[in-house]
Amino acid sequence: MTPVEVIGLIRRAGGIAVLAHPAASGLIEHIPTPASLGLQGVEVFYPSHSLDDVKRLLRLARQYRLLVTGGSDFHGFGVGEGAPLGSLDVPLQVLRELQQAAEMGRRIEEPLYAMYHF
Repeated sequence: MTPVEVIGLIRRAGGIAVLAHPAASGLIEHIPTPASLGLQGVEVFYPSHSLDDVKRLLRLARQYRLLVTGGSDFHGFGVGEGAPLGSLDVPLQVLRELQQAAEMGRRIEEPLYAMYHF
């Protein structure tokens, strides 16, 4: 499937299309393209993202009006390379905004990045 097809499928199913761990995957510079195709969010808080990565991703989220997400990438004990469950500090506001976006079916008006000043 193409990125446009995947984004469309996620959105039609009622999901929120988010690019997972872009810094860890070397995809930061590619964010503008999926953002122009309907991407709704970007994973900012991730175990291997540096503070500089987080700052850069927050700036891009602001620029492209993307939701901010985060997670430990925990897939179970002994599975994968994610951080232990509960070990990553993701602001509670991230969850609230995702819930709000899911309920509204669109981007929220004042996303998390508005509280950061980088």
